Amino acid sequence: MTVFGYRVPMMASLLVWCVVWEIVGRL
Repeated sequence: MTVFGYRVPMMASLLVWCVVWEIVGRL
C-alpha cells in the first residue's frame, strides 16, 4: 500500500485506518 508516495506495510496501514475511524467516529 502506498500513502502520499510512501510505502506502508499492510499491518501499519491497518493500524492507521483504525485510528482514523476512531477519530472520525467521535466527531
